[in-house]
Amino acid sequence: MTHVLYIDVLFLINFVMDCLVLNTLRIILKGNTTWVRIAAAGGLGALWACIAAAWPVLPVFVEMMITWLAVSSLMIKIAFPVHGMRELIKYLAGLYLATVCLAGAAYAFYQHTHLWIFYTACSYFISIGLWRIFLEVRQRIRHLYPVTLTYGEQTRTFKALVDTGNHLYEPVSHRPVHILDYQACTDFCDQVPGVVFIPFQSVGGQGMMPGIYLDSMVVEKDGTYTTVHKPLIAISRQPLSPGGEYQMLLNEEEVAEGE
Repeated sequence: MTHVLYIDVLFLINFVMDCLVLNTLRIILKGNTTWVRIAAAGGLGALWACIAAAWPVLPVFVEMMITWLAVSSLMIKIAFPVHGMRELIKYLAGLYLATVCLAGAAYAFYQHTHLWIFYTACSYFISIGLWRIFLEVRQRIRHLYPVTLTYGEQTRTFKALVDTGNHLYEPVSHRPVHILDYQACTDFCDQVPGVVFIPFQSVGGQGMMPGIYLDSMVVEKDGTYTTVHKPLIAISRQPLSPGGEYQMLLNEEEVAEGE
């Protein structure tokens, strides 16, 4: 059986795929680079693919080592300002991951279309879309923090969401207000000397929420602790999180300013 190798087509396909993989890596790792550097690195990868295909004289294992270590490392060094072995390894791992994801998606599209340009573009944009969804989910998770409330001799820890849309304030003192789920605090601070009623307005309407001053609130954020003295906590009868991921909504202003 005779195989016809069109070197220009092989170069073009590998060049486009390498550029897409490197740009995916740029997005994932937020690498500082330009399209010129990406194109230069993609050209190197495509050139090596053509050489390996046209002159298959090396053992398969040696060719794989050159491709996945030497050529890949050189492509990364050309495309990104990498400093040190540790950063290079990070970029190599990201390159392998991006390659596997794009190759898997591209193969699935190719089985149905047999159009390499179409499946390459589709796999690229789907991979980028999934990565952005992952970033949004991670960003939401990273806004969840353990919060320890203290009132008298009672102490409880809750999971809280830093709500950038929470602009609730006590109208007289203009003190920021945090919101706690009623079901989560039924056995905590059940007796208080006084209640402050706080007006609120939401999509579902407007009304009044009872609020109480506690002794302290400690928010743990990435190993650092923010203490708010005499925090004003409003009690919500409506569940704050339908899935139970958190029991509090934190007012971003006071959490940022607390010491």
